[in-house]
Formats: sequence, structure tokens, C-alpha cells
Amino acid sequence: MSVPRERRGGVILCGGKSSRMGQDKAALKFGSETLLQRTVRRLSDCIPLTGITCVAACRQPLPDLPKGVTVVRDLQPGQGPLAAVAWGMRAAADVCDAALVVACDHPMLSAPFIELLFAQLAEADCVAGRVEGQERPLPAAMRIDAAGRAESLLDDGERSLKSLTHRLECRWLDEATLRGADPELRSLINCNTAADYQRALELAGLAQPKQQTR
Repeated sequence: MSVPRERRGGVILCGGKSSRMGQDKAALKFGSETLLQRTVRRLSDCIPLTGITCVAACRQPLPDLPKGVTVVRDLQPGQGPLAAVAWGMRAAADVCDAALVVACDHPMLSAPFIELLFAQLAEADCVAGRVEGQERPLPAAMRIDAAGRAESLLDDGERSLKSLTHRLECRWLDEATLRGADPELRSLINCNTAADYQRALELAGLAQPKQQTR
């Protein structure tokens, strides 16, 4: 049985260095919104705003967010995404049983994709996708007690999200199952580079495609 909407949360990671992009991805414009604002809005189609937590860097400026969204500040820089997941899950523990964990640069998330991940949690601690044989640790739906596992891994010196999915009982959905909810797998598109960002804008109909030269 899927996690009821009122007991769902969302943890959005937005405090990374954005080294390949060269600027703060959370503040990048995506139409009339920023990437972070769009990700919040996409999550809110399936998750109450009061269950959404954004994990940001200590002094990172954030765009205006809807009332009810929680912001957690990273007070220990350099700990990586695993620490951000732990802090976000701890912050959401009182209001949800499970959370959709995603970076702020996934602007094409769809409601059917999110619903699929939550629905599959009935038989696992964590649900994520595997495409062309490659594990995709984000986006992922996780039960809220994953925070404790993440903290234990941090104590052991781990920093990667993959180490958490391997510690949990994770169900990896195959490409055919993912495409049943999102035929073009747009929910997995992220904006690591300027080229990725341009492609996402084009797919969303927010930018003119670059003309190919002959």
C-alpha cells in the first residue's frame, strides 16, 4: 500500500557546490521560477508543503518558497549529500513516514513517477531506479528511519548516497517499470552542466533549441 499523502515528505538537496555548473543551481531561472521553486512545486503535487524540507548551505541565499516549507541549514560544510539526507530526514521525522529525496536540479519530476516510488515502498525501505544497468540513487523514496542509517554511515566515514541505498533494503525499479510512469524518463533528468540545463529548458518548452550546423 502506498504511503498516504498526508504522511509523505520531501527532502530537496540544494546546498551542493554546483562545480560543474559554475553557479548556484537552486537559483537558476526555469521559466518564471527558479530550479528550486519548480522542484518544490512539482513535489507539492503529491506531498503536503508542510512535509517538504530543503537542505541548504549555511549562508546560501534561497528564492522565496511557499509557506509551510522547512529550510534546514548545513552547519558542517563538506559532509556531502549523505549528511544532507540525514539532516533533512531528521527535520521531517515528526510529520512524515517516508520522503522523496531529490536534488533541486530535477525540474522534470512528474506526479506519476513520484507516485510510483511511494507505491513501491510497501515492500522496501528505499525505492530508486536503474537505467541501462546503472543505479540512479536520486530521486528515491525512503522510509524516514533511513536517517539513522545515514548517520551511522557518516560515523564510519562514508559520504555517498549509494552507500545508503546499499545499506538499506532498496528496491531498484527497472527501466520498463519506470517508463510505465514516465515514458521518456524525464523525471531522471538533472542539470549538472550548462548543456544539461539548456536541454531541460528545451524539453520544457522554455527555450529555443539551438540550430544544428551542417
